[in-house]
Amino acid sequence: MTKERDIHFQGFAKLLLEEIMNNNDVWFDTSDDTFKEDWQLLIAQRSYDLVYSLVENAYQPAYEKGAYRGSYPLHEQIQKAIEILPDFTEFPPKTERYEND
Repeated sequence: MTKERDIHFQGFAKLLLEEIMNNNDVWFDTSDDTFKEDWQLLIAQRSYDLVYSLVENAYQPAYEKGAYRGSYPLHEQIQKAIEILPDFTEFPPKTERYEND
């Protein structure tokens, strides 16, 4: 059974892993596809964890103050918010805002 955490950001994970592997300063043995799958799963899971934490921290103050009026408990509301976020099929173009980073 696949979990939302394992699959939701799989496209992003694949793109990031490809970028890491194509970096000349980093060496990975890419002869084993299991290696890629394991790393993509880890990146996808940690991406989900990051987004979950961001959404949770955005909702938590309103929830604690009683201003939260969602029809679901906080955990379910966070999951529903993440479900509607799109996965990456390609990285977004760099903008002026990021050029100095």
